[in-house]
Parts: sequence; C-alpha cells; structure tokens
Amino acid sequence: MSQRGWEDFYLNTFSTIIAQAIEKIKVDIVAQTLEQLKIDIASQSLSQLNVNIAGQSVTLEVKGDVNANITNTQLDVNVTNSSLNVNVQGTADVNIAQASVNIGVENKDFVEARRILRNNADTYTGLSYYAHRGKFFGNNTMGLIEYVEIYVKNEDTANPHDLKVYICIYPGAPMIYSFTVSVDPGYEGWVRIDVNKHWNYNTMFVWWYNTSSSLKNAYDNKSTPDSYYSTDGGITWTKYDIALWARVSILASSNSIPVSGTVNTIQIPNTTSSAIKAGTSVPASSSETLIDISATGTVKWLAVSFEGTDSQLAKVQIEVDDVLIWDMSIPDTYRRLGFSQGGAGSVVYITQYDTTNNYYAIVFNNAFSFKRRFKVTVKNESTSNSITATAMAIISKIA
Repeated sequence: MSQRGWEDFYLNTFSTIIAQAIEKIKVDIVAQTLEQLKIDIASQSLSQLNVNIAGQSVTLEVKGDVNANITNTQLDVNVTNSSLNVNVQGTADVNIAQASVNIGVENKDFVEARRILRNNADTYTGLSYYAHRGKFFGNNTMGLIEYVEIYVKNEDTANPHDLKVYICIYPGAPMIYSFTVSVDPGYEGWVRIDVNKHWNYNTMFVWWYNTSSSLKNAYDNKSTPDSYYSTDGGITWTKYDIALWARVSILASSNSIPVSGTVNTIQIPNTTSSAIKAGTSVPASSSETLIDISATGTVKWLAVSFEGTDSQLAKVQIEVDDVLIWDMSIPDTYRRLGFSQGGAGSVVYITQYDTTNNYYAIVFNNAFSFKRRFKVTVKNESTSNSITATAMAIISKIA
C-alpha cells in the first residue's frame, strides 16, 4: 500500500490493519449494499480519516466517551437533501468561548403562537391586600404583549377603585409601560389590561398599585413563588413566598430558538420632551409646583428663575421618585459653591445673581434620573411679598 496519496486498495470483508503508520484512510461506498462497516483505530497514528457514504442509509453508533478537540481549524458540517435528527438523552453542555457564532436557519416556517405566562394553581388560597406588589416572569417573555390579567376582588360594593399596572424588565428596573383600569364595585375575577406593545426582553416584571384597601388580590402557596412587595412605592422590592394570580398573554413564534446569557444590548426606546411653566406667581409663605412628571427618564437640562422683592428667599425643591434631594435657595447655593456661580456646562450653574434687581436663575445639567416621578417646587419663605417663578426642562423619557 502506497503512503503517497489516495491509491486504490482493496480489502476483503474482514481485513485488519495492525500496528501500521497510515497517513490517510479513504473509504468510498457507492451504490453498494453494506451490512456493517467497522473501523478500529487503536494505538495508531492517523492524520486523516475520510469516509464518504453516498446514496446509502447508515447508522452510526458510538459507545464510550468521545472527545472532539478542534483547535485553529475550520469545521464544516454539510447536510444536503437529508434529514438531520439529533437526539440527546441526559445533559448536553455546549460552551462557546471567545468566538463569533453565526446560526443561519433557512427555509424555516415560523408559526405564530400565543402563550400564557402564568404560575398559579387551579384554586387560590386566599385574597389579600398590599398596596404595591408584583410578579416576576424569569424567561421566554419576548414577543408582543397582548394583555395582562390580574385576579382582583373589590370588596367595596358601592364604589369603583383604580388599579394602576406597570411593566418593567425586573424588580426595581425603570418602568416602561403603565396603565390604569377601574375595578367595578363588588367585582371579583380577572381584570384585563389590554397592552398590545412589543417586548424585546427575555424577562418581565408586572407590578401594580392597589389604590384602595378594598382591592384584594388572589394568591396561592405554590412551591415556586415568584411574587414581590414594596414598602416605598415601587422603588425597592422584597420577595415573599406566595404566587400572586397574574398572567400575561404573549404573541410570538412557536419555532423560535431560545437563547440565554448575554446576547446583545437593546437600547430602550425613549423620547425627548420639554416642560415649561413661566411667570408663576407664588404668594408669601406658600409653595407652587412648577414641574411634575410621572414617567421614567433623565433630566438633561433644568432652569429655574425667580424675580421680585424677596426672590432671594425662594427655595428650589426637587424631588426624585418622591424623595426630596434638593432644598436650597439660590443665595444658599452660591455660598455652598464657595461664593461662585460655577461655569457654563457644570452640573450646577448659577446663571443670574443680581442682588440689585432681585433676579436669580440656576441651571442643572444632566443632574437627575428618575424611575417614576420628577417634581420641581418653589417655596416662598417671605412672609410679606410674592415672587414670580419660571421653570424650564428638557427631559428624555422612556417611550
């Protein structure tokens, strides 16, 4: 047998090659009937094995452990005009590290399918009230959210009460969608909130605010609890061991390929808007709200100005998610900055400090991010004179 290339070499049915150094073995089976092909390579040096089976039905059985190490090599697997069935029993681990992977599925029919995300028993354990509570769906949530349903009982038989519903990616994440629905007096059952919004994320947290203690939610004591409650209006969340009755209808593809891990980063859609309230009179010893926004976003630019005899006594009060984070007059700010107005583009910049004409103005650049609410109030601490206040803001909000 030559070792220079592919030479014709014929073996009988049970030919054996033992203790040989063979560079290449090429086996071509064309239009033949072959009951069994057995190749044992033991303690041999083999640089290439090429098996070409054309027009045949072949069963490949591998027993024992198989380790395939492919390093600095291109691996091509081509299945043409054939069916490829892979059946794995047990655990299959595929680890792709420091590599780019392209998965192309051609001529694939993606079938539209609706699925209900839920985790509740057939009967509920009881009904309870908590102002802010939510349910976390930890996987397979991508698609079009058709609707959300929450099981509610309004124990007030005379008055309706509002249920405020919010959708975000995980507990404590910024709110992306919000809805309000009224629950009729004495009603008990599933309350439906039509959403019809696309959801590009693999997890979802649905939480709600029961605006009245008359609104009770159904729950059960399943062994896989996924529910949370909040004591600070939805800012921080604590898990507790019940399964709240809430469910989500998703319109997606029944043949989609589920992926876990970090695949890509999706930019959450946002819009830029402005808020202006000019020439507002604030009476002595009173307060006036100039900006009040319920959303999730970032304040790119905020300007507040005062004029009037006692305008130096006016305080700027800024609340982020109902927490007061700024409560100072412009003269107080001037002193805190070391008797400096700051510079253009600074986070805090006093643009006007006119003690002669009693005119003051302050600007905040990229200073505030909020999950639920942003509020600007002017407090006039003068006991005798009113002031005139103006506020302007440019805000980037999640759409």
